[in-house]
Amino acid sequence: LSLMALPGQSNNGNVVFSANLITRQNQLRQAAALIAATAPALRDNIIAKADLALEGRLVISGSNGQPIFVGNPPEWKAIKTGDSHYGSDLNRMWHWLPLLKAYLLTGDGRFARKVVEELDSWIEACPRPPFPPATDRRFPDYYAVDAEHVPWHCLNVGIRMFESWRMLAETLVGTEYLPPERVVRLSKSMTEQAGPVFTISPALFCNADHNHY
Repeated sequence: LSLMALPGQSNNGNVVFSANLITRQNQLRQAAALIAATAPALRDNIIAKADLALEGRLVISGSNGQPIFVGNPPEWKAIKTGDSHYGSDLNRMWHWLPLLKAYLLTGDGRFARKVVEELDSWIEACPRPPFPPATDRRFPDYYAVDAEHVPWHCLNVGIRMFESWRMLAETLVGTEYLPPERVVRLSKSMTEQAGPVFTISPALFCNADHNHY
């Protein structure tokens, strides 16, 4: 969140973004231009994965290395293979990375719009469960990998916050695809997701000795 303005911060009615964000966006654009100019095979591979994601088809845990249909938008609370890690893969939004990279490589707005549409879909479909009482150390809503609970599993929350959701902010904040009102929605959701990472992970792993912490 330090990359973005706080909700409501403005200058002449426009959201003001930090210098860190502008620098990061310039770095990403420069990297994309370098890949496009010097690594055509890598460029084509990224775009091919993004094209599949546009169709709602992903290579994911349990798909035996073949793309399968996960929904368009994805069915966030469904597990469609025999591998329980399917739900974690989906809710970490790994497929946003090639979509965002493809947007940087091509400037094709379809890739950016797909990510933003899925952002809206996830926020609507997966409201944060209530926090359990402080005396309850079971935390089923935040530490289970069944289809209903996997979107808010603490490890999935933490990973998407510093991987896919961060890259979404770094790539699209300030563009037509993520206007100020959507930036506020993104910021509020990221703040809300930080809650279980800060609250529940330390309660489960008091010595900070586990990857989930």
